[in-house]
Amino acid sequence: MSTDAKFGVTAALPNQQRALDPEKDCVVLSVDPIPWYHANVHPGLGMHKELETIINEGKELQTSGWNAACCLLGVGWFASCCCNGWRLIDQATYGFVRDNGRIHFLPPGWHMILSPFINWVGTYSANDKEIHVPPIHIIRVDQGELGLGFNQGIVEVLLPGIHVRNSPAYDFKTFVPMSDPVISLGGVHIFTVVSGSVRICRDKGVVKICKQGRYAANSAVFDVGDELSIRQQSVRFSKHPVVLNGGVNMTVEGLLTYHVNDVEKLLHHMGAKDLLMSIENSTKAELTKLFAELNLEAINSGHLSQALAMQSQSVLGKGVQMVDSKEGRAPQTRSWVCQMVLEEVGKMAAEWGAELLNFQIEEMNLTDRNFALDYEKQSLAIAQTEAKRRAQEAENQRSLAVARTNAETTKIQAEANKAAAIFSAESKSEASKIEAKGQAESMAMIAQGKSDSVKIEAKGDAEAIVARAQANARARQLEGEGRNQAAEAMRSEFAKEYALGEQKVQATGALLKNLTQLTVVPESVLAASYFRGQGPAAVLGPAGARHKDDDKR
Repeated sequence: MSTDAKFGVTAALPNQQRALDPEKDCVVLSVDPIPWYHANVHPGLGMHKELETIINEGKELQTSGWNAACCLLGVGWFASCCCNGWRLIDQATYGFVRDNGRIHFLPPGWHMILSPFINWVGTYSANDKEIHVPPIHIIRVDQGELGLGFNQGIVEVLLPGIHVRNSPAYDFKTFVPMSDPVISLGGVHIFTVVSGSVRICRDKGVVKICKQGRYAANSAVFDVGDELSIRQQSVRFSKHPVVLNGGVNMTVEGLLTYHVNDVEKLLHHMGAKDLLMSIENSTKAELTKLFAELNLEAINSGHLSQALAMQSQSVLGKGVQMVDSKEGRAPQTRSWVCQMVLEEVGKMAAEWGAELLNFQIEEMNLTDRNFALDYEKQSLAIAQTEAKRRAQEAENQRSLAVARTNAETTKIQAEANKAAAIFSAESKSEASKIEAKGQAESMAMIAQGKSDSVKIEAKGDAEAIVARAQANARARQLEGEGRNQAAEAMRSEFAKEYALGEQKVQATGALLKNLTQLTVVPESVLAASYFRGQGPAAVLGPAGARHKDDDKR
């Protein structure tokens, strides 16, 4: 920041960042900086001192020598009465006096003015937005506004606050709200572009398109142009006269909606002011041409003839075939007219930087009232006949629908019965297949069981034969071992005698198998055999058991 001590001015340097309120933050479009000026008096206890310093330029208000002499001679009271004397400056009030042509500032309080060369100027409310006591300006700029003035021919933009200028060359112009779309003084321009619009400016003849935001420029060759809306806009055609094929006069009311999508193309071809008129005139011309190809019956019925749709030519564009291939007839008249307007006028609007969004025909009326009434009666009779025809067609369609429904029901029932019979036969066949499969599996399991049983039995017999063979072999082995042992035992006399006794006992036992009673002599061979644990059964067979029982008795 730089400060001018003479005028008490604080100015923003060109390349210094300015701490501005967001409402005043602007995009600078020029090379030269914007002459923003901040307040040079700050509210508070030191505000009056700052005002005295700037206005009085640091000089105190001095009494003249004549007043001093009067005081020394004791005539000070007389001098005070003859001169201005005491002055009371109320609170929220500023006083001003002129001393030898120089303005002095008097803050609130008592002041004695003794010099006859000091002239009283007056008091001003401290709340005044502008206090002008030449060459002094005290300017109060409120929040949300700017102050504009010239200081020695240079534009100053005063930001909110208290500004003091002590210069006979200062010329304050006005206060302006920052919400104003365009603020201009000299070569300084401050403007705002709201949402949904652009502003067309020119700098040295070169077009600049400014979009949404706040801008500023400090250039004598900068021109702030008009604002151009890029929002959706509508053009209403009220009672536009057209002549139908056959000479019938009608009026058409419609609504066309469009918006600008290429501002540069618009400025290059025609300019913003001519766009609306060009679109309106082109649309009217196209409507006149289209309705000249229609007759009243086509409009009344709501459908065009196929031939008309195939041969329709636009005066503003190429021919368009509008036949409905699905139904073999043309679309509705209003839809056809609206579509043709959008296509043909839309081509030209695109060259101008605009886009047609929609076109609707709201109303069509016959110009001749009497003819309109007669035609209305005829149309009503035709409509009634048509309604009866449609009712009969509806009844026929209903009867046909009922017959078709009954036939369809019978068909469905027959198909259901057929399906049920097929399902039953398939179920029985499937059951037979399952039963045969079960029987086959059962027989296979029985055969398998028999086969397994035979295998197991054969395996058991084989194992039994092997076991008997092993047992016989073991018996023979044991018998051989016993004979060997017996042979060894026969070598002694006792063994031989014992063996002979054993043989006798066995022979006796064989003889006495059929005996019913036997007496055993103690210490005989038979008794010895009995006591060795063989028992009489071992010697005598079944009879021995009885003798044994007799012995126990």
